Amino acid sequence: MEDYNSKRIFLSLLNFPKNMFLFKYYLNNIRSSVNYDECALEVEKVYKMMKKTAAYYYNDLGVNFLYDLMKKRVLLCESILGVTSITDVSTDFFLENEKYVGKTLSDFKETQDILDFIVWLTRKNIFERFRRVYGEGFNFDDIDLTNECLTVSVYIELLCKKYGIECLTIKILPAYTDRIKLYDGNGYHYFNLIIINGEYYLMDCTYKQFFKMDENLFERMGVLGLNGVSVGAYMNVDHRREKVAKDILKNGWIKADKENMKNYFDGFTLSFRNGLYYEIKGDINYSVDYSIDDYKRFIWGDDDLFKHEPYYGLGVQTSPLEDYKLDFKPRKR
Repeated sequence: MEDYNSKRIFLSLLNFPKNMFLFKYYLNNIRSSVNYDECALEVEKVYKMMKKTAAYYYNDLGVNFLYDLMKKRVLLCESILGVTSITDVSTDFFLENEKYVGKTLSDFKETQDILDFIVWLTRKNIFERFRRVYGEGFNFDDIDLTNECLTVSVYIELLCKKYGIECLTIKILPAYTDRIKLYDGNGYHYFNLIIINGEYYLMDCTYKQFFKMDENLFERMGVLGLNGVSVGAYMNVDHRREKVAKDILKNGWIKADKENMKNYFDGFTLSFRNGLYYEIKGDINYSVDYSIDDYKRFIWGDDDLFKHEPYYGLGVQTSPLEDYKLDFKPRKR
């Protein structure tokens, strides 16, 4: 064992200069890319290199400081992708919309109109807050909504209460539990359930944050020290989930029926898994067996993913893949 670890340390030291040279090479290519698709291909090459070399830098105690330096370079490469979205869905929001300017909720009678008005007021609030930072000359769809979910969900709940509409703010915890801090207490998401005439509607006006390209390239799966890909990637590989995602991204809400809610939660469930989950399972398949009843138990804290899925397959990947050549790219279903 000592000889094996000594050999591994020697290989990590031997390969480190070469790897850092490759990082510099890829980083230059990323910065000089003429479009984001070309940039993404270069980032994917970085992921492949990380998976191939990870075993040199890892032992039972974790990774050595050289790998941490490499991981910082990976995150730098990702950051160049910025807030580029993997979807082209537009909200069509504009501030001076004659249908809504100067109106109150009592001016609308149909459920769809009421929900659309709440979304418009919410997007107006977001736009005006960000205008102080961005200045003039930007579109609503340019806004990075990362970490805005709680602020926006509370705004929607208060708005609904003002107009006498029943509304709940729901928190999605990583792996649906706080008994184990999957991302050190971060990584949660908030959305709203709105009840009108006994019918339930899901409203999520910050959903776009999960469709940024920097966390949605499937080559990211299996990289030691990183979590898996984000919600958006999984919503785009299944036609039913894709429709749910596009409706939420465009309209801000969907009817909260069983099928829509399962598809919505499935995206989060998949996003909590890393490459080890699929290597342990022996099957790279992005379908989800949980039912809406399971998700109800998850949301209300009566159950969670850790009771059903391997611990090391959730959250940040803490050990290398045994087969670094595993192909995580899906076929759309």
